Amino acid sequence: MKIIELDPNPPSMTALLKAVQEDDVLLVRAGHPLVRLEKFDDDDWEDWQYEHSPKAIACGEAARQQYRNGDFGTLTRDAEAAHLKLKKASPSIKSLYLNYKEEILKFGEGISVKPVERYIGFWVNGRRFANFHIHEYRCKIWLGIEPHALKDPNNRSRETKIARTIQDIRDERDFDYIMGLIKQAFLKNK
Repeated sequence: MKIIELDPNPPSMTALLKAVQEDDVLLVRAGHPLVRLEKFDDDDWEDWQYEHSPKAIACGEAARQQYRNGDFGTLTRDAEAAHLKLKKASPSIKSLYLNYKEEILKFGEGISVKPVERYIGFWVNGRRFANFHIHEYRCKIWLGIEPHALKDPNNRSRETKIARTIQDIRDERDFDYIMGLIKQAFLKNK
């Protein structure tokens, strides 16, 4: 863990990002810890770059303007297919996602699928319990469950501050186990 003392001239954002790419960072002032920053992995860095890109900022501003104006676009039946095509997912990843979707929809009534720009969300009773982030040769699943509430003895998921993520899913190797994790998130949100 790298410790960075915040003196009157704090490090730049670029310097902090570089440090977090190499190791966990603890920011301290006058010897007192202020915040701990976890090391970025490749997926975190990819997400951060997208979220701070001019395209994402412009998209967010356009969405906020739409919201202020009351202009909401409705999702079409083909929105999910368009999302998968837009993401240029390989045929194997599309098939993998569709297998997960089919099994999730068997959980019970009231589940809805809502694709948005960055992910395809699964909802129950107005609460999102899973997001599928589709990439060309892999996908990532965000689970809407408190970090310590998930029973994951194989440590397949990774804890974030507000949820759990299952990284780097490329095939059906852990399909049943991952479905069990998704089911836990569903039951907690039901």
